[in-house]
Amino acid sequence: MGLRFLTQIINKYILHNELSIHFFVNGFSFCANSHIDFTPINSGIEELKVSLKKKLEFFPKDNLEIFSVVFFQRPSTFVPQKFFDSKKSKIYLSLYNKTPKEDIVAYDILESQQQVNVYSFEKVIKTILDETKIQFNFIHYNTILHKKILSICSFIEFKYQLFIHIQYKAVDVFLAETGQIVFNNRFSIKNEDEFLYYIFFVVEQFDLKIDDFEIIFLGKFFEYNRYYDLTSEFHKNYKFIENDSEIIDQSKHSAPYLANYSG
Repeated sequence: MGLRFLTQIINKYILHNELSIHFFVNGFSFCANSHIDFTPINSGIEELKVSLKKKLEFFPKDNLEIFSVVFFQRPSTFVPQKFFDSKKSKIYLSLYNKTPKEDIVAYDILESQQQVNVYSFEKVIKTILDETKIQFNFIHYNTILHKKILSICSFIEFKYQLFIHIQYKAVDVFLAETGQIVFNNRFSIKNEDEFLYYIFFVVEQFDLKIDDFEIIFLGKFFEYNRYYDLTSEFHKNYKFIENDSEIIDQSKHSAPYLANYSG
């Protein structure tokens, strides 16, 4: 049985009195309202334990009242709420991705979308956070993306919209049809060629005609310019959705579009 987390109806930006810790495969970020402090992790669990404990001990928390965690390390899978059984959480994940035995399985309930997002994260993270006696709210980044995309998708001009979210060594692809998400997946990528391969894969799988869909990038960041340029070479209908971040340098974040989100 997984841990249950009930999400908010709308996405929430990090507030002035809030700390949001974002966990990635290559480290973690302490995200405040206007800045990011990234700690790289190169050698596994033991380094994570030492670095996280040290950061929690010395990070100034006197003026903070809200604490949250966003997990990016593992992919997730969505299950329609009417079919969801919490006792089968591990089974849902096993159909999509191999879950390490030591992981905690959890899920976010998206009541307004009638969806459940199932995912896992390293048990050591929760153990260390529990030791602080601070109440942290937990959420998976895919839950945030799902809600964000539903709030901005439209079918006035195109029947299909292909939303693309680029992060560290991965790309998240959401396909919306007439305002509803019909497909989403996270693909691991090492370079621009792999990125383009997966975009073509989705386009071909759904037999999308060139004039029937537009591509929407979530955010526009210098380090991903080559991905944008490649996309423009094969598809003319594309645009960018910016966020309203107060963070000046989002490049320090491994998923810059979500740098200022906490739920």
